[in-house]
Order: sequence, then C-alpha cells, then structure tokens
Amino acid sequence: DGDKIAWSDVRGGQYVWDIYEYSISSGQTTRLTNDGYSVIPAISGNRMVWTDCAQNDNCDVLMMDLTTLQQTALATGIDEQVYADISGNMVAWVNQSDGGGVYTMDLNTMQPHRIEGSGLSARFPRIDGSTVVWDQHPGDDYNIESEIYLYTIPTQNLVRITNDNLRQSYPDVQNGLVVWTGESNGSYDIFSY
Repeated sequence: DGDKIAWSDVRGGQYVWDIYEYSISSGQTTRLTNDGYSVIPAISGNRMVWTDCAQNDNCDVLMMDLTTLQQTALATGIDEQVYADISGNMVAWVNQSDGGGVYTMDLNTMQPHRIEGSGLSARFPRIDGSTVVWDQHPGDDYNIESEIYLYTIPTQNLVRITNDNLRQSYPDVQNGLVVWTGESNGSYDIFSY
C-alpha cells in the first residue's frame, strides 16, 4: 500500500514464517515479526494486519502500527482467526470455528461484527472501505464449488455474485470493482463484477 510492500518469508528455516516489509522509497527490507508463523500480511496506510499462528495452538489476527512497530491483538482465543485484510479503519477476517464466518471490525470501536450469511467455509475476505468480498461453498457444502459473495457494511446487504457451481475464488475489491479467479471451460480466467 503506497510505499510499503509486505510478505511472508521462510528465511528462518523450514516452517519458520515471518513477515518482512520493503520500503520502495528507501530500498530497505525490514523483518517485522520474529515468532515463527506469521503469514498473509495486508497493509493499509500505516497499519498492517496478519494471521499469527505462533503465539498459541490457534491462529489469531494481529495488527501492527508500521511507524511505532506496536502490535495489537484484534481477534484471539480458541477459534481459528485467519485471512485478515485491512482498508483504512476497517478490518475483515474469517473465524474458522464456532459456526465460522466473515467478521469485520471498525478500529474506532474495536468491536467485531459477524456478517450474517457467511459460513464456516468462507475464505479470503478482502475489504475496501465498507465493501467486503469473499469466496465460500454455498450452505457450507464442500461438494459444491465455491462462489463469490459481496457485503456492504452500512446497508448490511449480502449479494451472491456468482451462482454457477464452478470453482470461483480469490476475490478482491477496489473502488466498487470486484475481481476473482474463476473456472471456465476447464481453465481459469479472471472475472469482474
């Protein structure tokens, strides 16, 4: 986001994942975590969120202020909290247990909110402002291929974008445009909405 690029890297050895940041303007690479299993970072402005599975036997969602390097736990506990994304003051992630689903949090209130209609099989949420997209197996039936869903936070409107029983996954959203990878005629293409 802007001047910073973040990624997970296995420089510490086998199965030792940490997050690194590269500053485009300075050309410097900085190791941001050092706990052994930090993955899937996302940056918005001066904040980064990621999935951290090193603190306990479960995965949590953590946030870091990239100026002070101060960490804040956003979603922790016995549930698996994964696939975090951030846009401004809004964060989205998946809770993979206790019924599952996509959760959002406004960093101004620090209160989590479960998106009704999202389920245990939800994956890869992406957030842009007040719009959240993700892929999910309809009805949490893993025999049905995943579809793409869109949720608008202020109106609490949930829309199933795809409905074709083909594998649709890895959505992203920016400025109202939703894109994803979809199966078509035995190969994968990029689709938009």
